[in-house]
Amino acid sequence: MTDLRFFPYISSLPTSFDNMPIHFTNQQKIPLTGSLSLERVNAVQKDLKREYSTLVKQVTDFDYSFEWFVWARLCVLTRVFGIEKNGRSMDALVPVADMLNHSNTPTVSWYYDDASKGFVMTAEKEIKKGSQVFDSYGIKSQGRFFVNYGFTIENLFRFNEAVISVTLETTDPQYKQKLPLLGRGGGGRHVTAKFTVSPGYRSRGVSRMLSYCRFVTATEEELKKTPSKFFRPQEVVGLNIRSEIRALKRLEKHALEALGRFPDPLHEDHKRLKINIFRTANERNCVVMRASEKEVLHWFIGFSRAMCDMYGRIIHVVAEAIAPPPAAATISENTKNTKDVTITLKETLGDEKYMESYSSYINDVAEELLIEEGRVVRGSIHNNE
Repeated sequence: MTDLRFFPYISSLPTSFDNMPIHFTNQQKIPLTGSLSLERVNAVQKDLKREYSTLVKQVTDFDYSFEWFVWARLCVLTRVFGIEKNGRSMDALVPVADMLNHSNTPTVSWYYDDASKGFVMTAEKEIKKGSQVFDSYGIKSQGRFFVNYGFTIENLFRFNEAVISVTLETTDPQYKQKLPLLGRGGGGRHVTAKFTVSPGYRSRGVSRMLSYCRFVTATEEELKKTPSKFFRPQEVVGLNIRSEIRALKRLEKHALEALGRFPDPLHEDHKRLKINIFRTANERNCVVMRASEKEVLHWFIGFSRAMCDMYGRIIHVVAEAIAPPPAAATISENTKNTKDVTITLKETLGDEKYMESYSSYINDVAEELLIEEGRVVRGSIHNNE
């Protein structure tokens, strides 16, 4: 075996992966209580067992133990490069190149060059002698780095994830009416839908989550008035301001429930990370992992409360606009001006921080709802004249 071409490379690979969560003991997993990473670890373990079982059945001379198979799979999982060779996408192990650590600001880029038939790494900036060279493992969430590579990255808030479960409750007066609609447009037929989401309205899954919140909080009147809007529970658009407030409050409720799965509050994690005294690197990674999820959940709680506050102010302005004499006002700077009523969002809210923090939601959803509210105002004014 020592005469094999790749023996020196194979001999250089790690002999163990104690930093990988799939090898954690039950005791080591305790700090991860409440974390979505535990579900991902279980999923990886099931996949490995299924792959091994398939190999044993299909390859007659495959006589390696499960432990050796897992070692080999982890070598690949933690070191593989996705390349394109002769127009085909494939995975590759690249000696020396696989020694580089990840950074969000890498100093090199890489690709496979068909002309030279080799893997090429190019310096993207000046690299001083003796300094570490970094590449990028790609844009991933904390959970992906932790479960797949066995490390964590701080200041990764934008790409971090958390799980929020939204439930159609049996106590809902419209429960029987809504139940047959589940599963249409995707999302499954379960009354509880799980959403893995990142901060930001335009992040993957967030729009569908808020849509489902609109669905589960819809009133009998809304279902009768616009039944077509609820045909796909995870594609329900904003209906009106009051409906949106109910949906946002339901989102806040479920985000708080998700936060309640963790034994310790976020500020305790931040305190521990600031002191930075841990028995092992694995313990520290667990705290970084769970803190990243809590930060995402806190973002959604803050988002829900801020948007409800915004809509509350708008309702107040609308009430004043309807009261005689008619006041001049508008909801959005994009709203078409009318001689009856003009309501300006910026004038109503001033320079609130969330105007920037939640701008994608305001632009995609709130503006339309506020325009619709303006139509209601104009109709009310005409009725009072």
